Amino acid sequence: MSYLLGVTVGPIQTNIQKSRKLRELYNSSKIVSDMMKKVIEYLKIRDETLKIIYPSIKDVNDTKTDITNYLICEINNIDDLKDMRERVFDELKISVLEEIYFMFWAVEPLEEYSKTYKKLTKKLRSIKNTYEFKNYEKDVRIKKKCSLCGERIREDASELCEVCNRKRNYDQTSNWKNNNKGEKYKSVYDISIDAWKEKYNEDLLSLNKNLEDLFNNTSRYYSLDTVSNIIKCLKIDPKKVRKEKEIDEDLENPKMEALELIAELKNIRFELESIYLRGEKPVSKPHYKYCFIQIDVDDLGKWISGVYNYEEENLKENQIQISKALCSFAYKLKEEFKNSKTKVIYAGGDDFLAVLPVECLLNTLKIIEEIFKSTVQNNIDNSLNYSQKISYSASVTIANCKDEMSLALRKNREALEKVKNRYYSKNGICINYIINTSKIINMFLLKDYFNEYVDNLRYFKKVEKYMSFTYIDAIENEFSKMKFEDLETDDFLNIKDMLLLEFERHLNLNKNKVPKDSEEGNENFLEYFKIHTRLFENIINDNEIDKKIDFINIINCFRIYKKLTDFQFKEEAKWDEVSKN
Repeated sequence: MSYLLGVTVGPIQTNIQKSRKLRELYNSSKIVSDMMKKVIEYLKIRDETLKIIYPSIKDVNDTKTDITNYLICEINNIDDLKDMRERVFDELKISVLEEIYFMFWAVEPLEEYSKTYKKLTKKLRSIKNTYEFKNYEKDVRIKKKCSLCGERIREDASELCEVCNRKRNYDQTSNWKNNNKGEKYKSVYDISIDAWKEKYNEDLLSLNKNLEDLFNNTSRYYSLDTVSNIIKCLKIDPKKVRKEKEIDEDLENPKMEALELIAELKNIRFELESIYLRGEKPVSKPHYKYCFIQIDVDDLGKWISGVYNYEEENLKENQIQISKALCSFAYKLKEEFKNSKTKVIYAGGDDFLAVLPVECLLNTLKIIEEIFKSTVQNNIDNSLNYSQKISYSASVTIANCKDEMSLALRKNREALEKVKNRYYSKNGICINYIINTSKIINMFLLKDYFNEYVDNLRYFKKVEKYMSFTYIDAIENEFSKMKFEDLETDDFLNIKDMLLLEFERHLNLNKNKVPKDSEEGNENFLEYFKIHTRLFENIINDNEIDKKIDFINIINCFRIYKKLTDFQFKEEAKWDEVSKN
């Protein structure tokens, strides 16, 4: 007899958000992917007739491939399912992680596929909602808690508990230790200055060598303020400072005497001053910001369950085809970014997470969009009879290296949930800009308008020297007391016109800064005035929610626009589909 089996593993987001270092972040998602691979291996050994419906993965042993945490398959032998969970944890040597990772499975006799699938998903939800986690006795010993989770007792010198220590060291051959270019990526500091170091490579040659002679991890010490502060603190309490600032972790020689370390750092400081403060062509200081990009396919559950296709007899075939498209999407994303500055944490097809320098943000978003359109949208829309166009929503969080990475991860996930619920048609994007831990600006746009936003941002460089952003505060001050939630239809239309007129008036004040005899300058300004005004109008239209204007989001769109103009984004790139096939 044939059965339909469903397996799910997790939780992904909870464990991801508890990561403090990139390696922990990478391993948190890799553990889930590896668990699913072991599940498939376990099932195949016991049933050679196993038919995997979702995910449609070609080679389960491919270490470069991530697998989504949801499995649907047809199976004949169900005798050993009860031992599956224990065997998977044992083979991966992660039994200690049973406290933080779960595995649910359910099975149904296979009759008519669509009806069986509905029964199976209902059973899986029921099991998940009533699942009893293994009870672990609370440790009441009066000892220091784990510096990462803050829940369990520290077990070793790393100041981590057994669970967090196992997660951190799960993959000893992780790409975060040594990527394909031989470069080390051990922290968000490395990511944040990657594009900056490339730009100023010639100016930094001597400094790079001196830093590498002193430190294993050099990325933090390109900051003049950081080096100066460390020198000052070392003179007061060297032992405390070296521990709190984790300096010894970075040093080539952790046993170096404090006086020798101070002398070495003074030399570094002198060199930093000579390149940042010199009169002729000084090097711009690194901004020490990085960003996360996360995407998630909209309403995937509805796509997989056939809500957007009324031909129930073809549900299984449609699931397989959707899965093939999503797996191809994930594979091409990982191939595209494997030698780039965009570091993929996880790409399972239905969702994606990467960390990257801010300078690479616009190109990365565009490449994701192009690969999704080519690999998923075109294939599914052209071959299947669906009433809806498949899309994805995205969230971006720009964060400071000095802040906890978990804050950026948490805010990024929250933003993704908000943007998916904001638009009826989904297909939106949210950008968080973390100014500090207590102040975060966020903006929401449909991706169609966001593409216009990006084009506008790139054009800004042509008029940058003439432009001021005083119009943002001016518009906010003029309309901040307006009760947008109480507007009637006629008032609503009038306010839209007023907003647009005031925006044009304030923006046009910048025209006086353009030299009258500069033909190119005037042409560029007129073009920018036109496209920037159109962008403002479209952003107003994008922020109509039940005939109400989300005024705060309109202002935030332009506040973040202003922040983004501070970055030197990479030249526009295009994904070459032909070369990737």
